[in-house]
Amino acid sequence: VIAFGVMGIAAGAISLIWNRLSLEDVTYERELSENRVFLNEEVTMTLALTNRKPIPLAWINVEDEVPDDLHVIEGDVAANVKPSIQTLEHSTSMAWYERIRWRYRLRGGRRGLHPPATAHRVRGTAAPTAPESPAASSIWRSSWTWRRSPGRGTRLRRSWRSGCGTATRRPTFSSSETGRKHDGPRTRRRNRRRARRQNGGTLMNREAYLERECVRAFIEWLRPRARCEKRFDHHYRMLRPARDWRCSSLWEAHEKYRWRGEDFAATQEKLDGFRYEMRAAKETGDNCRFVTTALEVLKWGGVAAHNSKKLCELGDRALRTFSTAACRLKPSGADTSLLGAVKYMNSGWTKVYALMLDDFPIYDGRVGAAMGYLVRQYCAENRIDEVPELLRFRWLAGKGNHNRNPSAGSWEFSRLNHADPRTWVECNVRAAWILGEVRYEGRFGELDANRRLRALEAALFMIGYELPCESP
Repeated sequence: VIAFGVMGIAAGAISLIWNRLSLEDVTYERELSENRVFLNEEVTMTLALTNRKPIPLAWINVEDEVPDDLHVIEGDVAANVKPSIQTLEHSTSMAWYERIRWRYRLRGGRRGLHPPATAHRVRGTAAPTAPESPAASSIWRSSWTWRRSPGRGTRLRRSWRSGCGTATRRPTFSSSETGRKHDGPRTRRRNRRRARRQNGGTLMNREAYLERECVRAFIEWLRPRARCEKRFDHHYRMLRPARDWRCSSLWEAHEKYRWRGEDFAATQEKLDGFRYEMRAAKETGDNCRFVTTALEVLKWGGVAAHNSKKLCELGDRALRTFSTAACRLKPSGADTSLLGAVKYMNSGWTKVYALMLDDFPIYDGRVGAAMGYLVRQYCAENRIDEVPELLRFRWLAGKGNHNRNPSAGSWEFSRLNHADPRTWVECNVRAAWILGEVRYEGRFGELDANRRLRALEAALFMIGYELPCESP
């Protein structure tokens, strides 16, 4: 009994010490490359997160708010409840004395002075109150520094540096810093070895994936087709309702979207309701509300037969299980070394994750087939004999006799396997990275921020209904 008591006291002491030291000497800085921005001029914004202590961070999530008048050209931008504000989210783990940088290209969309928006931590489980923004020019540099004061909880100090001088605000927040549960050492080593084999010897995050030559080339091939500068002809015979379906561009494919008799606008309105309920359940920790909404989503998607039973089997663990997985799947911070821990992924669960996350597409059999078909067209036009490994998107057969296999000749694509959720997860994340790069092109970029990627996903969904056996 005494031994157990000593162990309990030791564990509590370690947790208290870790809680107090976890955010010490952690800084977040935001800097732009120019002092002024002219109308429609591009500028580079650099974000730096630094851990200046010998203690690693298991998990940290930063949500950065940027005025809408500064358009983020490349990057995962989420909608914000505040008017005229867009959100950049970053979720990562950090080693001791490590600095992580993210770079974004911005374009000034309107003349005038734009006060800097706020940047704050949103996970773990505290969130600071937003400071009152000081007046500043349209170009700024800001930094957040987490500090702890004895007996006064956690303080978040922020210093703004701009052409209008320096201003400081000290918002406070309480609660403790908690991290995600880690996989065991053997699981981490196994995941790293598997990721190295699949990715040519290196682990993959968003930046590393998009820097690969074959991926960059495919994205550049896809951009003019998203802008409708080059045609994309596709047609097939739809059975229900019985009619000929055809399109000449990705935008037209999105316009002709139909699911259960509803067009794109009506479908998105319904999904907005699901999204609100699911995120509200996550914010309040209401597991029952989350399960109820997830069951409605599965029913809407026609994939409730087997998934609803598994969801109910999770019981009180459902919200925690899917929230943890969603953190690993967030496109801006996803890494292939962490995807092995996502145990639930198929045509149903991808719909749940797509509503829990921003800029995460639904990746079912039809979307996977369309992604593979686009890669096949790219290979055919550029005379590439074999599909690059990083572009091998997997597909899934439908219930009818429709051909959804994008393979042709030497261009081979494997099928998705419900028993292999990791491969499905990787295909979903890679699709999110690629579609996130082209969602601003053409008329897709004119849509609301939370509609751009959904419109591309809808176009792929319609294209993937049936594929030709040979490339035209």
